[in-house]
Amino acid sequence: SFSEAVIPSSTKAQVSRFIDLLLSVETAAHQKNFIASLSTIQTEANHQFRNVFQKLSAPQRISLLNTVSTSAEGAPVRESFENLKVWVVGSYYSSEMGMKELGWTPDRFFQDLPGCTQPEEHL
Repeated sequence: SFSEAVIPSSTKAQVSRFIDLLLSVETAAHQKNFIASLSTIQTEANHQFRNVFQKLSAPQRISLLNTVSTSAEGAPVRESFENLKVWVVGSYYSSEMGMKELGWTPDRFFQDLPGCTQPEEHL
């Protein structure tokens, strides 16, 4: 999957399912933009390898992602890649697996909430 090619272990973290859930409550414009981004990546996969992204070999996927991620700023294929990457990265690092990768452990907590250190009070 695209998410697995961007972040290994994203399948195990169920990133695709989480993205599907997020998209189910997104605006129609965001849903349409997401689908258009997927379509652009699929078109590029077909152009480069005459196959859909899901059927590309691991080296082909890496090659494709290298190509699209280094395309000129503002190019539709680059914008599509960046859009999808934001969804994948945000979803992965919101998962327990991603949070643990960033150093989170479930046994850490604050005894007290630290107070504001600013000289003026904040609400």
